Amino acid sequence: MAKIKKITPKVKGLVVTPKNVKKVVKAVKKTVKDVIAPLDIAVPKETGQIKLTVIMNGETFVTETNDIAGALVKLNPNMFKTKVIIKAEYNGRVAERMLFILQAKQIFRNSVLAVAFSKNLKTILNA
Repeated sequence: MAKIKKITPKVKGLVVTPKNVKKVVKAVKKTVKDVIAPLDIAVPKETGQIKLTVIMNGETFVTETNDIAGALVKLNPNMFKTKVIIKAEYNGRVAERMLFILQAKQIFRNSVLAVAFSKNLKTILNA
């Protein structure tokens, strides 16, 4: 059976005792920040923009957004004459949906249904 050694954590020469716990915690937090900060700079930040294309009534609307549901509700067309095609692109993946007039009315006018629809698209896009 292996022997268990008692390890006292050291941070920049500090030994943890009941009296200096706060001082050691501050030193550890500072050390962690110093290590993590360069990593944040090295990793490129994704814009996370989803290109959303809506084709309806013979017109095409294109936008880049993170909030698909909000973009759909803001569009809020007055009248639908034909079917609606919604196409979302993210990192080379494409999700396309064709909606008939009744479905389109429900999604564009009801924010709850728009959120459910956008979650479905985001699941397909892995966004």
